Amino acid sequence: MKSIIVLIFFICFSNIYSQSLWNIQITVTPKDTSLEYLKSVILNEYSSQFDYEIAAFYLAYHHKDSELQWLLSNLNTNRIYDKSTPIFIMKYQKFVTDQIVRGYLGDQSAISLLQVAIDSTDYIKYKVILDRYLTEARIYNNFDLIKNAFLDSNYRVYSLQGLRTYANNLQYRSEVISLLSEAIINSTNANELSNYTYSLYWIDRDLTVELLDQKFQEFSGWDRQSLFIDLYKFDPINQPRRSMWAIPLEPDENLRAYYIPFYPSIESGIYPKVYLQPYWINFLKSWYQTESSASIKDDIIWFIYDFKPLSINTDSSITIIDQIEYLKLQVDSVLNYTWLGDLTFSNELKNILTTAKTNLQNGDSLACRSEVKSFQDSVDFVYKDSLNADPRFVAIEGWKFLYWNAQYILDRLPKL
Repeated sequence: MKSIIVLIFFICFSNIYSQSLWNIQITVTPKDTSLEYLKSVILNEYSSQFDYEIAAFYLAYHHKDSELQWLLSNLNTNRIYDKSTPIFIMKYQKFVTDQIVRGYLGDQSAISLLQVAIDSTDYIKYKVILDRYLTEARIYNNFDLIKNAFLDSNYRVYSLQGLRTYANNLQYRSEVISLLSEAIINSTNANELSNYTYSLYWIDRDLTVELLDQKFQEFSGWDRQSLFIDLYKFDPINQPRRSMWAIPLEPDENLRAYYIPFYPSIESGIYPKVYLQPYWINFLKSWYQTESSASIKDDIIWFIYDFKPLSINTDSSITIIDQIEYLKLQVDSVLNYTWLGDLTFSNELKNILTTAKTNLQNGDSLACRSEVKSFQDSVDFVYKDSLNADPRFVAIEGWKFLYWNAQYILDRLPKL
């Protein structure tokens, strides 16, 4: 009977203290990591607050299971001395360390005692840092503290993480979004702006992109280019549109070049593959006539020469039928950009693809392959047949988009 009671007590004790309220980070390793040394530092009343924190954190992090009871019994700095006393800072820091470690060990009393520590200091930065532990435990007691710190330029950078965390609570979410949005709108510095946008992005992605696009158009020079990099991280699919907007407005040749990616950079993933679309190639060909920089004109020529069109089959949800429909749209695009001559020829190509789609829907993938290959051969023949006087023609750009997209389909179909 006694053993059963002990077992029940052990289970209850484990449930109370095993679940951490928040995490701790080990940034410094003690000079001696033995249990004997670590415990001696904690028991020594005259240990510096720095050594005390290192020892307590290390002992809790690496020996939580075996030393939990010892820590709970000995991390008991239970008072904060009057601020006028010489030992206030040391005792205060040890008190804070005790509550952080006890919370990590799962002691619920650490919540109210850490709030006491926050209320007992005049240092705003330290208050903000300590509140992060409470919000990690989903205790949102200090929103006004974080809000006022954010509104004070001296503490704004320290409060950003806390402000973002308060957005997890529906009670404060809309006000957090409003504060960050206003900071973005009023910002005149790209580096400062990045801090706000990264915080808002985790709360409302669409609003972040919308506001950042507005600032992208307001800023100029290197600040605009800096936002261009941020927007690539948040919204890569619309980067070509931003390049097309910024290039004609940018007088600095060096900056203008940043908005035109190298094709190898796209292949390696530095720039999004969405640049490999007909509308971007058409823009480059058009801008080439206006561009004054010889080096940028060379970049444009090499891009058009090197590029291969975007393949949409990288997405596992894209079917072969989807690719055939996409290729039909490409026929219309290259016709509109005058990279394909003769409407009759365009219709012939689309009819071939319609037959290929029907064959595939009927379960005949080999017949589908034969039609797609016929499409590819027709495009290739007309492109290379420069001596024929008929109205059909395929420019190099049209050939690339039609030939390679046909090849992407053939790569997925069984070979004859």
